[in-house]
Amino acid sequence: MPRLSGKNMKNVNTNKAGFTLIEILIVTALMMIIIGVVTAVFTKSTGATEILEASTNIFKEARYSLDEIQTDLSSLDPFDGAQRFIMENGYYEKSTGEIQVNEGGGELEVHTIRGADRMIFRTSTFVGDIKQHVEVEYFLKPMMEIDGRQKRGLRTKTPLFYLMKKASVQDEKSDELIFNQQPKDSKGKLLRPEESVCENVISFNIEYLASNLLFSQLAPSPCPRGDPLGDEKGKNDTGDTAITIPQIRITLVLTDSIQEINIRPFDRVVTLVVE
Repeated sequence: MPRLSGKNMKNVNTNKAGFTLIEILIVTALMMIIIGVVTAVFTKSTGATEILEASTNIFKEARYSLDEIQTDLSSLDPFDGAQRFIMENGYYEKSTGEIQVNEGGGELEVHTIRGADRMIFRTSTFVGDIKQHVEVEYFLKPMMEIDGRQKRGLRTKTPLFYLMKKASVQDEKSDELIFNQQPKDSKGKLLRPEESVCENVISFNIEYLASNLLFSQLAPSPCPRGDPLGDEKGKNDTGDTAITIPQIRITLVLTDSIQEINIRPFDRVVTLVVE
């Protein structure tokens, strides 16, 4: 068997030499840079996806809620004594989340950022699986944590609410036109009188088209609880002070969740239609 000379041995050893420390450090640094870039791109892409999903979700929530209100307002009882149309100006304290009913003025923020208005009217609309003659009320209700505290956005610390819809049917045993009975479905099963239309609401504001053809805040309301419109009683239904409200504008401010990835206002002008 031939033997390798010392010169050949030296060449063999040189060819089998590994990476130097400097080469290893360079490769490691390059790998860290590549991993960092990939991670940044993935994180940015994930964040963009979350924002897109949040925007899509609150858009769906807002559209459903405003569609629901508009549908209910599309078959109102006549304003000839059978109606009880009420709009109340409300707001909530940011520190406590407590809702206040206010007939005074208030700064614009109270209406647009912390609005908690209420609206009550009589209409024919679907409740459960059948169309019914009901008195409907829309209002805000606090969203609560398991420990009893009100839910708040993590970023702005703003209280969060449900937009609720309450439906009551007429008391057939009463001689007066009173709606205080729980609705039933087509099979006679009692339905829940209140249901959530949407959640993570930050503000619910109602304006009415005034005689000057401008939308006005409910400060004060032309039809408060003490003097409903359409019952043919009180100053807003009789004499020189009688009023009509052809349109209202509803503004909802929603967020996607307590994470508050996206916060957006949505508004819709609704024409009041008498059935």
